[in-house]
Amino acid sequence: MRIRTGFVSNSSTSSFCVFGIGFNELNEARDALKISGKPTKKMGCKHTFDRITNKQCPECGEPAYFIQDYHNWLEGKLDEACDDFGLKLFNKCYYGYGVYIGLDVNGIGQKLIDDMITTNKTIREVFDREAAIFEGSYND
Repeated sequence: MRIRTGFVSNSSTSSFCVFGIGFNELNEARDALKISGKPTKKMGCKHTFDRITNKQCPECGEPAYFIQDYHNWLEGKLDEACDDFGLKLFNKCYYGYGVYIGLDVNGIGQKLIDDMITTNKTIREVFDREAAIFEGSYND
């Protein structure tokens, strides 16, 4: 058996450190930010055909309509809401088993400290909670 030591570029886990607030899932973050609505249905292609009886375009084979995946739609809405407040969304797909809103604090320096102060102030105003540090690992 071969044992690898030192830096391994194809490691299956990575670590993270976020200063902000955490939720168990996207829907909890949605409720905290008061996001409503649902994904919309969009036409699949520009060709003219009966979209009620045909599920696919007879000319190009594209679906008659695309319905955006709820998870992707919600993540986009959360990203937009976080941007409005100068915060960043860290989704569980990339960061462990939760959803975090705040600041990536993998770094050091005065700018980071100033950013943490600003982030904490924003978290208090938007969520009426104190920011905290969340760290852990996630699978790539």
